[in-house]
Amino acid sequence: VQGDVSEESSTAVDLKDILLRLAYDWPRREDETSTPLLIRVIGARLVLPARPATALVLLIQEYLNATFTARPPGATGEVTIALQQVGRDHILDITCPAAWNTGRVEINHAILEMVTQIVPGDLRETTGETEHSIRYHFKRPTAD
Repeated sequence: VQGDVSEESSTAVDLKDILLRLAYDWPRREDETSTPLLIRVIGARLVLPARPATALVLLIQEYLNATFTARPPGATGEVTIALQQVGRDHILDITCPAAWNTGRVEINHAILEMVTQIVPGDLRETTGETEHSIRYHFKRPTAD
């Protein structure tokens, strides 16, 4: 999926379309006894320059990998990726069941640092009784 958005930075891509393909093509890493990682993508279509879109896809893939690794064996549920746009503000929410976050969901700090350099924003992580989520709030990036 990364190859789909790594064109020249002036190329605009639809982040939601890329994420829908990511959700559909997510590699099945489970054995026969595991439950699959279900991914749902909802919300606004965000058309962004390719470089920032690529960075955000890397952040999402990193979170999905960390979630997949951390969830307890046999855990059921789904990850929801929600996209919002209010004027120039964009919000990316990724949510999974709280039971999956046993303190082991760790995002690679090098990837996080790279994303925040390309797409400056505010990342917040929350865990409630029923869900664990990260929210990335950023302004609409411009082409390089």
